[in-house]
Amino acid sequence: MQKLRVTNFSCIKYADLETASLTILIGPQASGKSVLSKLLYFFNNILITLHNSAEEQLSAKELGEAIGADFVRWFPPSAWGARIFHIRFEAGPFEIKIKRKGSTTRLSDKIQVSLAPDIRVHYEALLLSVKTATETTRSQEFGQFSSKSWEISYKLRRENEGRLEGILGEAYVDFQLFVPAGRSWFTSVGKAISAFEHGGLLDPVTLDFGRLFTNVRDRARSGLPVDSSATEQRLRNQLTVKLFGGRIRFEREKEYVEADDGRRIPFSVLSSGQQELLPLWLVLSQMSNDIQSQRRKISPTMLYIEEPEAHLFPTAQSTLLDYLASLTSDERLRRSMIITTHSPYVLSKFNNLLKAGSLGFGADKRQAQKVNEIVPRISWLNAKRTRAYAIVDGTLTDILTEDGLIDGEYLDAVSGEISKDFLRLLDLEYGDV
Repeated sequence: MQKLRVTNFSCIKYADLETASLTILIGPQASGKSVLSKLLYFFNNILITLHNSAEEQLSAKELGEAIGADFVRWFPPSAWGARIFHIRFEAGPFEIKIKRKGSTTRLSDKIQVSLAPDIRVHYEALLLSVKTATETTRSQEFGQFSSKSWEISYKLRRENEGRLEGILGEAYVDFQLFVPAGRSWFTSVGKAISAFEHGGLLDPVTLDFGRLFTNVRDRARSGLPVDSSATEQRLRNQLTVKLFGGRIRFEREKEYVEADDGRRIPFSVLSSGQQELLPLWLVLSQMSNDIQSQRRKISPTMLYIEEPEAHLFPTAQSTLLDYLASLTSDERLRRSMIITTHSPYVLSKFNNLLKAGSLGFGADKRQAQKVNEIVPRISWLNAKRTRAYAIVDGTLTDILTEDGLIDGEYLDAVSGEISKDFLRLLDLEYGDV
């Protein structure tokens, strides 16, 4: 769908990544998983906001300069490392390259941004259409904020989005959502997120999520009706009870989980795992509601979820991963997802879902039903629409084998250390027997 190639950037020595409906990145802490996912988010943001750049009347040259300035803001030079780096992003025929200026003996904090001819041609046509629409609005003496002016602008934006989707095909992303690690902070901070916006204390990705989560909480407090199908709402309610031990409630300034025994547990005293899960759960629920309420053509969405397993017991992890897999299993919903993890358990769980898919998809009704009794069909994964990578010593490695499963040797390597130690202790205990 999309491709990202990174050389000598931050802690990444080399990475050649291709996204799919579900892309899994595993590696130790501080290995570069977040760097890669945030780079993808950054480049997709460029394409999503092209129309905004045209409305600001930025020339193609100024667009490149703006991209460079944003890159430095998102990825501070102090974190680049002591090497010349190259980054290349591809979405269909569109290609964006970013290179650090300088030499190996004299590094620079400046970068060079290169836009492929296809992007330039598209952007210049977009810029011309926006200029023409602006002049038309002025010539007909519509006020800048008149309803007619907004109507023209909205129609033009939709037309240009349709044109961009036609060019990029499956690589097109209309909306993206990045759910960072450390989410429990948002559960406790509440509306105070606004206090951090101007202090430079949070990176742009975290701020984006904070604003969205604040909006979701406000909508929940307002009591706006939920517009999702009864089946989907019932499923989410069941999962909510399973994961949180009760129903999530909002009453004006009160937010709590109502347990089956009548206890009301404020968000601030939920378990660490529940506080970490709550922002992710509420945002995904709201996104599903919005899709149901639109009742129109579904736009391609990219989800980035860091460490979904954080602070959760394995059975809760399994339940959550089943749900996340179900979000990408229906091609009609046009969702893709990138998950980062350092948990071998998460990798093993996805391997089970891949195995279920290989046995169930295309099987006869009897066989498919047997698989469904073990793994719900809605969570089966198709290997052709899945990618799995591991970061080892700064290098990204493809760990999905030709038979559509995650490399068994890698799974054994990352999960076998504890077993090896235990066997060595047994040898020590019974070695003389």
